[in-house]
Amino acid sequence: MMQIQAIQSPANTLATDALVVGIFAEAPLEGAIAALDEILGGAIAALGRDLSFKAGASESETLFRPTGIKAKRLIVLGLGKKADFTAEILRKAFGQTIQGLMGQPVATVSLLLEGVSKFGWEKACEAAAEAAVLASYRYKRYLTKGQEEFQAPESITLLVPKGADLKSAKAGAEHGRLVSEAANWTRDLVNTPGSDLTANDLAAEAQNMAKTRPITVKVLGKKELEKMGFGGLLGVNRGSIDPPAFIILEYQGGKKKDKPVVLVGKGVTFDSGGLCIKPSKGMDEMKSDMGGAGAVLGALRAAADLELPLNLVGLIPATDNMPSANALKPGDVVTTYSGLTLEVVDTDAEGRVVLADALGYAVKNYQAQAIIDLATLTGSIIITLGMHVTGMFGKEKDQTLMDQIYQASQETGEKVWQMPTWDVYADLVKSDIADVKNSDPRRGDAIAGAMLLSKFVDDTPWVHLDIAGPSWAEAPKAYYDAGATGHGVRLLTQLLRTWEV
Repeated sequence: MMQIQAIQSPANTLATDALVVGIFAEAPLEGAIAALDEILGGAIAALGRDLSFKAGASESETLFRPTGIKAKRLIVLGLGKKADFTAEILRKAFGQTIQGLMGQPVATVSLLLEGVSKFGWEKACEAAAEAAVLASYRYKRYLTKGQEEFQAPESITLLVPKGADLKSAKAGAEHGRLVSEAANWTRDLVNTPGSDLTANDLAAEAQNMAKTRPITVKVLGKKELEKMGFGGLLGVNRGSIDPPAFIILEYQGGKKKDKPVVLVGKGVTFDSGGLCIKPSKGMDEMKSDMGGAGAVLGALRAAADLELPLNLVGLIPATDNMPSANALKPGDVVTTYSGLTLEVVDTDAEGRVVLADALGYAVKNYQAQAIIDLATLTGSIIITLGMHVTGMFGKEKDQTLMDQIYQASQETGEKVWQMPTWDVYADLVKSDIADVKNSDPRRGDAIAGAMLLSKFVDDTPWVHLDIAGPSWAEAPKAYYDAGATGHGVRLLTQLLRTWEV
C-alpha cells in the first residue's frame, strides 16, 4: 500500500529519491519554488527555459544528482498555463510522472507546488494523491515473472507551504488515497477473467470487503430468486452453468430514519451476447461487463472508509450471459420482479433485463431518496460519446439530481454528458406482445436502454449512467494503465460527500 502524507518542510532538506517541482508556462517562479531555485543556482529556471514545450502540461525534464539539496533527482514538471490550471490537469501531469517512474529505483517521491489558490490545498493534495495511487496500479494476478518492472514508488510526500491549512491538506491527501484505493480494488474485480469471477465469486468479494467495514451484505441465491420472481435475472442466467446472485449491501452512516440513496450496478461477469453472440474480436474485454457492479462496490467501500453521514444501499444483479440449449431466445418473454412483462428481442441487450429486476426491487423495498444505476450498457453510447465520457439519462423532473452528478463529474474528471429521454423515444421499447421490449437495435439503442429502465423506477428520483466507454482503457492514458479504470467510484463518492437532499 502506497504511503501518502502532506507536510510542511523546506524542499531542500527533504531526503527523497525524486523531488517533483511543478511550474507554469511562461510564468515567474514563486514562493517555495523560487526559494528552492535560488538554492539550486537557477537550475529550475534553466530547465524551464530549456523546455521546448515551455512547461506544457504533463511535459517534464529531469536533473540527476542536483547540488544543494538532498533529493537524488529533480523533476521539473510542466503544468501548462497558470490561468488554465485545474485539479484534473494536476492529476494528469503528476500521474504521468508516477507512471514514468514505475520500475525505476525510486521508492520515495515528493511534490512541490505553488499556484493552487484557485482550488486550494485540500483539493490539490486530494488530486495528487489520486494521481499517485491510480497511476501506480497494475493488474498482476497472473504474472509469474517480470513484476519488478511494475514496481511503484512506496511513499509520496506532498509539500505544503507555511501559512497553508495543513489540516485540510492532510484531509485531502487521505481522502484521495482512500477513494483511489477503492477504485483500484474495483479495477482488480473488473480485470479478473470471468472464469475466476462468477456471480458467487463477486458476492464473496463483496462479503470480504464488508467484513472490516460497517456494511452488511445479503446474497439471494437461485432458489430465493425463483421464489421472489426475479424473472429478468433468472432469464439471462438460463444459458449459464453458474448460478446467479443478487447482492444487497447496506451502509448506515446517517440516522436510522433517513431514507437511503440506492446505487444499482450491472453485474454481468462475462457477456458473450447469449444466442445473439458477439463477434470474437474484442470479446475478451467482456469480462468488464460488471463494471457498473464494480463501481457500486467501490463507492460503498469508499463511503464507509470516509464515514460519510448518509445511508446507502447497493444492489447488484449478477450472472454471466452465455449461449446454450437452455438460453433465452430472441422473442422470449420474461416476467420481471415488478410484474411487468419484458420481450427479449436481443439477448445481447441483457444488462437492462437484469437491471429491471434490481430497479423494481429498489422501488418495492426501499423508500429511496434517489436511485442511481451504473452499467456498461451499450456500444451505442461509445459511438455517440467515444471512450472518455459517460452517457447520463434521467427524467425531466430529476434534473436537479443530474445537475449534481454533472458537477461531481467536473470535480473528479470522470466526465458525464446528459442525453435525451423525451417522449418521442417511447416507441423504442414498445412491444407488440408484452409490456415492454428490451431493444431497438436499429435506432438509438443507448436511449432505448434508458427508456426501458425508466419503466421500472416509478416516481423515485432516478439517473442512469451508461459507463461503457470510460470504464475500460484500450491503451494507457493519463493516470490509467490499459484495462479497467474503476470509472464511477470517484464520481459517486464525490456526489455522496456533497449530497444535497
